[in-house]
Amino acid sequence: MARPALFALVLLLVAPGTPAGAADAGTVSEREFQKTIQKRVHYRYLLFLPASYATGKEKRFPLILFLHGAGERRGGLEVLRDLGPMAYAVKTKDFPFIVAAPKCPEGRDWDPDALGALLDDLQARLRVDPKRVYLTGFSMGGAGTWELAMEQSSRFAAVAPVCGRAIPLLAGNLWRTPVHAFHGEDDDVVPLSNSRDMIELLRGMGNRDANLTVFPGEKHEIWGRVYSDPGLYQWFLQHSLPDKPAGR
Repeated sequence: MARPALFALVLLLVAPGTPAGAADAGTVSEREFQKTIQKRVHYRYLLFLPASYATGKEKRFPLILFLHGAGERRGGLEVLRDLGPMAYAVKTKDFPFIVAAPKCPEGRDWDPDALGALLDDLQARLRVDPKRVYLTGFSMGGAGTWELAMEQSSRFAAVAPVCGRAIPLLAGNLWRTPVHAFHGEDDDVVPLSNSRDMIELLRGMGNRDANLTVFPGEKHEIWGRVYSDPGLYQWFLQHSLPDKPAGR
C-alpha cells in the first residue's frame, strides 16, 4: 500500500508600513506584520485506478474526489471501500475514473486547504486529466463539497453535493460551474432548504447548469441511491473545463 502523502502549506501575511516608535503615540500610523506560518496536513486515502490505467501509458483519466460523512471518521480506512463512488467503481466493469477517497480524521471537518494540497499531489503523481476533475460528497462530505468547490471552483469541471449543509458566502465563484445537488425531501438532519437555496441562488446568478434532485419522502440517508445510479457518472463525463485562452 502506498504511504500517505504529507503536505505543507506556507502562508505569508504582509501589511505595508514601518516599525512603531514613541513619536507615533496618540496618532494613527501604518504598521507592518510579516510571519511565515507552516501548516502540516495528513490524509490517508483509498485510491482506485481504472483497469486501463496500466496499459494506456499516455492516456489521462478523469478523477473523482469523494468526501465521506461524519460517521465514517470512526474506524479504519476500510470503511470507505464499500461506500459511494469507490464501491461503484470496484463493481463496475470498465469504470473510467480514478477515484480518491480521503479519510477525515476523527473530531475534524474537511479542510479545503488540505484537500487542495491532496489534489495537487494526486495530479502530480498520476495521469489525471486536469480538465476533468470532479468533486462529490455526502452529509459532512456534502458540506465539504460545497465549501471546497466555492473556494477552488476553477479546478473542478463539475460538482455534486449530496444532502450537504451550505453557507453561501462564496457562492458567486460557482456561477459557471456545473452543479447537481441531491437531497431528501424530509431530511431531518440537514434541511432541504440548504440545497434548494443554493441552487436557486446559482440559477439567479445565471448558472444554467445548476440543478437539484429531490427524493420525495426520503430523509437524510440518500447517498446509496445517488452513488449507485450510473447517471451521476454519465453527467460528470458530460462536463470538462474550457480551454484556457491563448497566451495565459
